[in-house]
Parts: sequence; structure tokens; C-alpha cells
Amino acid sequence: MGNWKKQHAAKINDWLLLIGEVEALNSFANFSYNNSSFCFPEVSDGPAFRAKDLGHILIKPGKRITNDVSFNQQKFVILTGSNMSGKSTFLRTVGANLVLAKAGSVVCAAQMQFILSTYLSA
Repeated sequence: MGNWKKQHAAKINDWLLLIGEVEALNSFANFSYNNSSFCFPEVSDGPAFRAKDLGHILIKPGKRITNDVSFNQQKFVILTGSNMSGKSTFLRTVGANLVLAKAGSVVCAAQMQFILSTYLSA
């Protein structure tokens, strides 16, 4: 056993990284399988964030409110509304789906297009 450890010790980090990558891919596959109504987003060449029927991933489909979203021409958006009207949920919806999209997963939308860069340029 000691010889095996000495012989393969340098490879353990690579093996652990590989196991982690397989686990992540398996989790994305499971998430996609369990949410068959979700779609794979499209990567845009230019500044774009568009989604049709974008919904929060953690809200059950029967209670989920979806919205069409387009942030293509705006440099900023002012989001207003009364207390308890869904502003924070909307922002979390956009953020959570954008994180999933950039990770290569399905998103809670009928259709979605986004840019890979960290920020949208003018």
C-alpha cells in the first residue's frame, strides 16, 4: 500500500478534480431531466439578454409567475413597485437563470438568449 501511495500521490489532485467535474455534469443532467419544460439558452454574439416566460427555478410551476424580459437596448433599468410586488423575486429569477445559463445548464424559460461577458457593453 505504501508503494502505491508514493507512486500515485501526485495524481490525486487531478483525480479529485475529475470526480468533481463528473459530479457537476451529473447534477446538471439530473436538473435538466427533472425539469423537462426548461430550455437550453442561446449564447448571443452581441449585447443581449432576452427571455420568454422566464420564471424562478425554486417556485413550483403551479405558483410560478413568468415574465418576458428584454434588456437589449437599455444601459440600466429602473425596477419599481409597491412592497411585496415581486421586485426581489424578479431580480433573483434573472440572476439565478443567468448563473445556470453561464454554467451550461437549462434555464426556467421557454426561450433565453444571453451574452457570455461579465457585463453588457454599450
